[in-house]
Amino acid sequence: MSFDQSLVATFYEKHPYPYRPSGNSGDETLIGIPSDLRFINHYVFGGRRDFKKKLRLLVAGGGTGDALVGLGRQVSRLGCPAELVYVDLSSRSRQIAEERCRKLGLEGIRFHTGRIQDIAEAEPEPFDYIDFCGVINHVGEQQEVVDLLATLLAEDGGMGVMAYGQLGRTGVYHVQDMLRMSGAGHEDVKMARALLGALPETNWHRRNAIFAHTENEPDVEIADRYLNPADRAFSVSELRDIMNAAGLEIAAFVPPLLYDAATEIADRELRERIAKLAWIDRCIFAELFHGDIAMHNFYVVKAGRRPDADRLLGEKSAIPIMTSIPTGQAPTVANGRYGFSMKFGPQIRQLALPGTEHTAAIIRAIDGTKTLQQIHRTLPGNLSWRQFQREFALVYRGLNGAGEMVLSMSPIPR
Repeated sequence: MSFDQSLVATFYEKHPYPYRPSGNSGDETLIGIPSDLRFINHYVFGGRRDFKKKLRLLVAGGGTGDALVGLGRQVSRLGCPAELVYVDLSSRSRQIAEERCRKLGLEGIRFHTGRIQDIAEAEPEPFDYIDFCGVINHVGEQQEVVDLLATLLAEDGGMGVMAYGQLGRTGVYHVQDMLRMSGAGHEDVKMARALLGALPETNWHRRNAIFAHTENEPDVEIADRYLNPADRAFSVSELRDIMNAAGLEIAAFVPPLLYDAATEIADRELRERIAKLAWIDRCIFAELFHGDIAMHNFYVVKAGRRPDADRLLGEKSAIPIMTSIPTGQAPTVANGRYGFSMKFGPQIRQLALPGTEHTAAIIRAIDGTKTLQQIHRTLPGNLSWRQFQREFALVYRGLNGAGEMVLSMSPIPR
């Protein structure tokens, strides 16, 4: 599917995205996936990235600067000698991004206005990480752009991607089609709101709980979702094929448990059959099973280089890092299970994860600086290292699966 990029450029001059009014940068403390360095280190670098070394970062399709600001603040706190490069079609979006960076004192960023396809000439040196969040949905030639980004990646580098999910956006494209049939242009937000308000209960968009509060969205959000001249959603299998054709492979979807339907299936025979599928096929199965994944957040690396941070579970000097649970808090374990909420986008799923008598103490001891060996020493009793490894692995499988824990060989402050 191809789009007229001149129409896309015009659209984002009128509707810079995400909505960040000039002079009001919003909550700059929020750092999302995929641009969170803790996740990047885990899923791209196997938890072993040395942030004292130079790190080249490209924000491809940077919009009003959310990923740029997030990455800039993180490398600044780490004291990492990073080079940040930004490119976007929209000069107005770039102005907002530049102003946000200026207010935060983020310096040395190189800004480019233009197509992603043209960045290679200006920035020929390979990048360690490329942020490609919410952009593949709106570029004219998806394969061409991903092919180009693959050539810009360092051999041991990776890319963080957010792509719209085809099934989870059921109804959105029906609304887009109706607006096009009505002759709506990209400024006809009032018409879009009128149509959305008139939809009957039987309409697929009305039945999609993800978009239940659309009427409360700002005009920019309405325009971006329903009046965008270039908008495509993807299935897991389509994303796999695009990445593979570029010489890349998907390293992980986040949160991983969302792409593992077997955890929600009681029938043993069916679980065993699913377990025999290749990992990416299990992800495809899970997307079909859930039916409501509206955004795919994932990391890709060069083909054949998929890192395995789980290997750090065997290293005493590895550091577990909680990604959003406050230090010192832990759930109550009852009957060998503990309740936990897994968040993805606007949705929340309640999980019942396996635990033991030591689970709460292990989670409370995790502060982002203690090593596995140090956490082991905080536990009461005479728990052997081997038994601790088994019990910690149980905690890790659950919380990493829910997107709440990563591993690293060095602390990474938020």
